[in-house]
Amino acid sequence: MNTQAKLFSQKAISVATVLGGPLAASVLIYHNFRVFEKRKQAINSIFIGILTTILILVTVVTIPEEIMDKIPNIIFPFIYSLIVYFIVEKLQGEQLVLHKQNGGQFYSAWRGAGIGVLSIVVLLAGVYGILSLKMPSYDFDTQTYDKEIAIFTRNEQKALQVFSLAEGTSNQRLLRELNIGLELWKKNRDIIEKLSATENLPNEFVRQNQLLQEYTLLRIIHYEYIIRAIEEDSNAYESQIEDIGQKIEKILVKLNSISNQPS
Repeated sequence: MNTQAKLFSQKAISVATVLGGPLAASVLIYHNFRVFEKRKQAINSIFIGILTTILILVTVVTIPEEIMDKIPNIIFPFIYSLIVYFIVEKLQGEQLVLHKQNGGQFYSAWRGAGIGVLSIVVLLAGVYGILSLKMPSYDFDTQTYDKEIAIFTRNEQKALQVFSLAEGTSNQRLLRELNIGLELWKKNRDIIEKLSATENLPNEFVRQNQLLQEYTLLRIIHYEYIIRAIEEDSNAYESQIEDIGQKIEKILVKLNSISNQPS
């Protein structure tokens, strides 16, 4: 094993899992296996991450919405995060401890969070892509709707770039990028409010707008808490940040379930 290479710690993998689901976890586990020179296990981890993500989406689709609404936000993230934790502990735990004892370095939890967020972007892009392919003929201005959604997506991608900043980025730079992202989420809030007022909007789009509105509001609150935590150099908001991240994950699962419903 290359002790000079950086690894993702159990904490970083857990953060990525909470924010980005099994797909994000599989990317970090893949990296560790590559450092351990276990190519087969590395490839298997990616396949398992993809299959598990699909399985979760299928499960959510088959559960009636009235039942889903009664399930606490934390259930799905808690279950798969716990499973990932034990898998990492069993397959990589000893080597991670040995790497630390030998003075090896680890990526920060921020890097894990960034990968988790990027996984969300990939999933959302898939949702929007599937929706556009499945979209039938509707009695409303689809061109304007699609244009506004495209702007929403670009704003989202720009806002989430803050989580991809290199390690060691100064707090001043982080705060600047977070505040830029916060303004972009507020613009997205206005976009969804405008789209929600569209005449003759089909029920599935009404539902999608409701979820996107809730998603955007949570993102705004999420960024505000992170900004406060950095400005105050405090861990006091850690539980709130994690709780909002779990709520965001649940909404993303619902958005994916909409894309898989027959039109």
